Amino acid sequence: MNYASAGNGSTHQFCAELLKSTAGIDMVHIPYKGSPPGIAALLAGEVSLMFANLTDIGAQIRSGRVKPLAVTTLKRAELLPNVPTMVEAGVQDFEITSWFGLLAPAATPAPVVARLNAEMVKVLAREDVKSTLGAQGLNVSSSSPEQFAAHIKSEIARFTRIARTAGIKAE
Repeated sequence: MNYASAGNGSTHQFCAELLKSTAGIDMVHIPYKGSPPGIAALLAGEVSLMFANLTDIGAQIRSGRVKPLAVTTLKRAELLPNVPTMVEAGVQDFEITSWFGLLAPAATPAPVVARLNAEMVKVLAREDVKSTLGAQGLNVSSSSPEQFAAHIKSEIARFTRIARTAGIKAE
């Protein structure tokens, strides 16, 4: 079996490598230059599978051209309520999410960081923003700068473990 990814070191590769190590599946990594070429390879039958963001592959799922097997979050995706999580599908201890965050230079004064955070929390609480992002399969959440920093630290540690196990090297 082989799998497509959006490139070396992409979240797609980390998902597949976590599956390989957790489930003991032997797969060969085929890196592409972004999601669209990987999705094209999947549609053409050039690869066996691909982990992809719902925002990238949602149209192909809706058209029936690809079949979603599982989501990598701990709870089912609102846009795919009949698709199990990886854990529900039998792959224990599997969670990888894509996330976006607002960052500023380390030397940014604390009052500026607090103001940026407060304004971002207000924007993310708006129904039109939640609705627009939700329609794309994105879940909206906000946190404090300290909570976000702790999340980043935790993600770095987790992805470092996956990279060491899989032999993923920075390029």
